Amino acid sequence: MFSSIWNHNYKNIKKYQTGITTFSLIGLIVFGLLVYTVPFVDDIPSYIAVDNSYALPSDFSDTDSELDAIVDDVFLIAPGEGLKHFSAEVPLYDKDELHISFQCDNKSLTPCILYVDLFSGPDFDSEKMQIAFTLLPGIMSYDNNITVFLMKGDPSSALLRLFTFDNTDLELSNLIVERRSLAYQPRTIISVTTTIAGIAFLICLFLFLWNVRLKIHEMRHAIRKIRSNISVLRRIKWKPLLSVFLSVIIIVLVTMLIIYRNADIRYPLSYSGGDEMGVYYFGKLIDEYGITLTGHRTGGFSGADLYDYPYSDSLSFLLVKIIGFFTDNPFLIINTFYFLCFFLAGLFCAAAMLHLGISPFVTVVLSSLYAFTPYIQIRYSHMWLVTFFMIPIGLTVAVEIAKGTVYFERGNPNNNRRYFRIIFSSFCCAFTGLYYAYFTCAMFSAAIVINIVNNRKKKAHMWYPLTCIAAVLVGVIGQIIPNLLYQSIHGINSGSEVLLRGRGDSEIYGLKLVQLLMPRPSHRIALFSKLAQKYSSMYPLVNENMTASLGIIASIGFVTSILILLSTSSAAKEISYLNFSAFFIGTIGGLGSLLSLILPAMIRCYNRISVVIMFLSLVQIGYLIDKFRSKLPSSVFSVFLSVILLVGLYDQTATFVNPDFSTIDSDIMVVKEIEHNMPADSMIFQIPCLNWPSWGGYSSFLGYVNSDTLRWSFGAAQNRVESDWQQYVSHLSDEERMVDTLLEAGYSGIYFNKNLYSSFCGGDDQTQAKIEQLNSVLGEPTVVSENGNICFWSLI
Repeated sequence: MFSSIWNHNYKNIKKYQTGITTFSLIGLIVFGLLVYTVPFVDDIPSYIAVDNSYALPSDFSDTDSELDAIVDDVFLIAPGEGLKHFSAEVPLYDKDELHISFQCDNKSLTPCILYVDLFSGPDFDSEKMQIAFTLLPGIMSYDNNITVFLMKGDPSSALLRLFTFDNTDLELSNLIVERRSLAYQPRTIISVTTTIAGIAFLICLFLFLWNVRLKIHEMRHAIRKIRSNISVLRRIKWKPLLSVFLSVIIIVLVTMLIIYRNADIRYPLSYSGGDEMGVYYFGKLIDEYGITLTGHRTGGFSGADLYDYPYSDSLSFLLVKIIGFFTDNPFLIINTFYFLCFFLAGLFCAAAMLHLGISPFVTVVLSSLYAFTPYIQIRYSHMWLVTFFMIPIGLTVAVEIAKGTVYFERGNPNNNRRYFRIIFSSFCCAFTGLYYAYFTCAMFSAAIVINIVNNRKKKAHMWYPLTCIAAVLVGVIGQIIPNLLYQSIHGINSGSEVLLRGRGDSEIYGLKLVQLLMPRPSHRIALFSKLAQKYSSMYPLVNENMTASLGIIASIGFVTSILILLSTSSAAKEISYLNFSAFFIGTIGGLGSLLSLILPAMIRCYNRISVVIMFLSLVQIGYLIDKFRSKLPSSVFSVFLSVILLVGLYDQTATFVNPDFSTIDSDIMVVKEIEHNMPADSMIFQIPCLNWPSWGGYSSFLGYVNSDTLRWSFGAAQNRVESDWQQYVSHLSDEERMVDTLLEAGYSGIYFNKNLYSSFCGGDDQTQAKIEQLNSVLGEPTVVSENGNICFWSLI
């Protein structure tokens, strides 16, 4: 009986087996990731309400004009010149936050401004606490937060003021002043989300294992046909496939050993104090705390997080974490990951080219060139952009969509297995960064349009490719759910790096045709190097888009793609259509600029789509070479391919030059000395206090990167409470007051970076004056770096 039931269910389930396996595997990845990442949101302290009657309307009085009054808890601000002022005395609590909300009926004909602040005499920094509400004519509601900073010696109470200077006619009602206190508190939304994700994970695990059982059952039937199965295995060309991969690995390895022969990978490959220090910070953070980008040794008392800045780089971060199991050196971790990306780019490109029908020998050459695109070599400081190795896989799917071969067909198990493999491949493209996920979806969309236009007289399978876009979106959303939960709890950060970016950046950082075809910066040939430098120095809108150079081989492929569009040839025309689409999306004034009017400004650097154009251009060259292969003797063809490889690598690469190790050693040694002199878990306040990540100054991460037991102030999310508090303390004009405030907050030392202070706070004279002021309060620095750039004072 059981056997008959099993056979009946097996027949019904078998036709959906591949789909169930695919979606259960996607669910395992997404929900497993959520089960791991969502609980970390609770590690970030938040403000919780502790006093809902902190200041009631009845506590306020009008002190400036007989025309102003409070009637039935409604603030009446009558027209008239001068200051209109209501105030209530309230107690001050250290690091608390006030939430202000009210309803306003502006009977004036013009907008006016209402100010809210805390005032406690001429020495109190009221401007730091002041917020302004722009009140439009009519009835509207407003709410905002004020952060209270209580320092040693300050009074225990202050005046909470509402005032305006305008000739206005206002009625304020429903005033609520709520006091909130900073605390770590488990949130229901986090526990509920984690529970739901855990249940969904278990369901997906059950479905996946059930399908594995079905597969085993199927294999039992197939074991009788073992001979035919062996013959099938023999028909698979394993040796050519493995030889292609091995050849690519050897070429990439040899080229890398030549280019980086002088590099000491235990040290930074770049050390300018710029973006690469943020990369080393990520490497250290992931090694210590995992892929969630949250930690407790940076960001001051509240710790560090990047929930205001969504990342879709879980695969990249996972690779970094795996490398971290073998070494604790953050520079070695990042350098190893960087070199790994060369190999991954070459191997994934080779797999994609073989799938697209390019011959093995040509695939080896062109995949090696793709591994050494100028983009990956110049982008070391933007490490999370060198992870474009999934782009070839996504573009392979895009080619299939453009051809109209992505669809589900009942009764065709082979086609359906292929369809679900394509969906899973698309899903995997979501895990190497938001930009590449976005470009993948953009190319899928372009491929759908191409398919519809080319098959307008036939039945175009337009709906099935949408599942590929959906698969990418599922992967991205699954990774940013913790960000969404964080912002639902703490509110959207209006001063975050993402929201500060302008929509016009799509024009500023767009792609230029001339830069695609221009020689790479620092070219080996002096004439080409001067040409690239001349263009960069004399023409506008030159920025990171100078990394978009394709190299001479891919440039020929790009031009060929455009010429094919103008010809009547139909061979590999989908590649040309997609290549032109990528350029049309990324170019200045192109579709990307139009999309920036609709989409959030987070996607702004459309020049980064050059890696898409690079792959498609090399594929076009591959088809072109294969087309003429039969016309050349094998020996001549081998020489021809060798010339292409050597010329391409020579043109696209530059020999690595080590940075100044003496500077690196000096900075590392001073941090180690500070760590040796201070107790474990000591908090170090860093000057200058810079916003992260908008202001730059990433060399402030040097302390964290090179220490193992100290806690550092830099890394607090900008425009959040901890960052605002640090900014406030660092701008106190009285150094003695600043030191007392830091001691009360639990800080044990002050770390001063002269170069950063000079760059961001007014020059060498102001830097020297600041050091003298600190010396007058704290005495001579406890530790000074060998090059004199870093000074450290112990507060304990």
